[in-house]
Amino acid sequence: MDNHVATITLDFSQKTVKDIQIIQKKFRFKCKRCSTLCCKLGGPTITKDEAQKILQSGYEFDDFVDPTKNSGNGIVGTLKSNKDGSCIFLRFDQTQNIYKCGIYRHRPNLCKIYPFKFEKLETNKVAVHIIPCCQGLNNPEAQEMNSQFVTDFLIEPLLQTINLL
Repeated sequence: MDNHVATITLDFSQKTVKDIQIIQKKFRFKCKRCSTLCCKLGGPTITKDEAQKILQSGYEFDDFVDPTKNSGNGIVGTLKSNKDGSCIFLRFDQTQNIYKCGIYRHRPNLCKIYPFKFEKLETNKVAVHIIPCCQGLNNPEAQEMNSQFVTDFLIEPLLQTINLL
């Protein structure tokens, strides 16, 4: 299965959406809160703005940022990982038997969009791809991917990271 599921046409200067084309009409996604891969693959890159949001949560910069993986272009580093490779903010809630994010409201954009990723195709066009190892993909209980799904879950993080594409 091709991992290209949608195309979004934007007005980059206005940071607005002009068009959404769904490529895979029957594709579904619903997070299973398993954190099997997304939160256990090492920390995502984070921008200065994302680090600021985490700082507002009461954490110190050196507690959560690994600057050794700094790649410039607005990126300040990656979230630190535990010895087992999991994100330092991943918590297991034994009462609900699920994993939770300790900074959910302030999590980085790459966390918000997982298992999706963006690829700039043209000056004003972005492809939405899936990362196929996620257990929430094509879950029969999941919401079907349509323009509303893209608008609700992917547009805001895309618009916040336009300059990084």
